Amino acid sequence: MYECLCRQDKLSLHHTMLKRVGSTIADCRMKIEDLKTDFEDMSAKVEKLCSARLSLTSCKFISICKSAESMIINFGFRFLILNARILNLKSTISNLKSEI
Repeated sequence: MYECLCRQDKLSLHHTMLKRVGSTIADCRMKIEDLKTDFEDMSAKVEKLCSARLSLTSCKFISICKSAESMIINFGFRFLILNARILNLKSTISNLKSEI
């Protein structure tokens, strides 16, 4: 009887972990799509900046460069956070596999 309850508790725990893994995967997919869109936006802005560089005043050019730099840094941080979540997800899946 006790063994049956322990198995039921373990199954419940595994079910909860699998649901968490599923929602984390969905969240990571959304974040990847957001990063992809942001990367495309950054690429377009850099391309526009390169083509317009000759016609811009130096102050305007520097302002645009600083804006682009902060976008790239923000993108990098978001990418690192996503990477950490994916590594955590891999660890959770490995732990779950070893328990099952």
